[in-house]
Amino acid sequence: MADTTTQAAPASAPAKKQRGALFYVLATAGAISALLLCCCAMFTLAMVTSPDFQEGFTEGYCEGLAEEGLSYDEDPFGICQNY
Repeated sequence: MADTTTQAAPASAPAKKQRGALFYVLATAGAISALLLCCCAMFTLAMVTSPDFQEGFTEGYCEGLAEEGLSYDEDPFGICQNY
C-alpha cells in the first residue's frame, strides 16, 4: 500500500522574509504605541499634579456639590472639608 501522508515542505526563502518583515512591522508599531502611551501618561500626570489643576478641580467639585444642595460635610470623598 502506498504512503498517502504528505509532509509540509520547508518554508521557502520568500516566506521567511515575509514573516521577518511582518515581525518588524508589528514590533515597530508596538514600540510606537508604547511610546505614545507613555507620553500621554506623563502629560496626564503632569497636568493632574499641577497646583492650578488641583485648585480648579476642587473649586468646581465643591461648587457642584453646593448646586446639588449638599453641604461640604456631605462630601463623600472629603475633598471640600478644607474649602
